[in-house]
Order: sequence, then structure tokens, then C-alpha cells
Amino acid sequence: MYINTHSVDRCMIDKPAELAKMTADMQAAATKAGVKIVGMYPAPHQHVVFAIVEGNDLGSLELVLKPMTLWGDGELIPIMPMQELIQKNL
Repeated sequence: MYINTHSVDRCMIDKPAELAKMTADMQAAATKAGVKIVGMYPAPHQHVVFAIVEGNDLGSLELVLKPMTLWGDGELIPIMPMQELIQKNL
């Protein structure tokens, strides 16, 4: 999971062309890197965007998420399905 926070003055909500380009750039990078963008979920009033991405290595995920770093501050948090964690620890 990736959490991006940004200030009001850096918000792209009123810049649909820039937002569309960023999204397209991320999708192109994901396709090239073998990363799946599961979804991007904005919390507009909080100026936070949550992105769920799936990939096999941190470098590929960082490459795909790089366009969002121009927008605000981000934190990449590796997560896994609970069942996978249980199976690893049996």
C-alpha cells in the first residue's frame, strides 16, 4: 500500500489533465514493470490518496509510484494477505 499526502496548494483535483497524465504514466510504468495497480482511493478532504499496488520487488513498485512523489509526500508500506502470513508462520 502507498499513502500519499499533499498540501492544498499541491492538490491536483482542479488539474484534471495533469492528474490524467500522472495516472497514465503510472499505468504505463506498471505494465512495463509487471506491477498491478489494484486501485487508487482518494480522501479528498484530507488531501490523502491511498494506492494499492501488487508487485514482486520494491524497486518496481517505487518506479511505478514515482509520479505521485511529485504531487506530495508518500509512504510505501509492504502488506500481504493475512492468510499468507499465517501460512508462512505455520
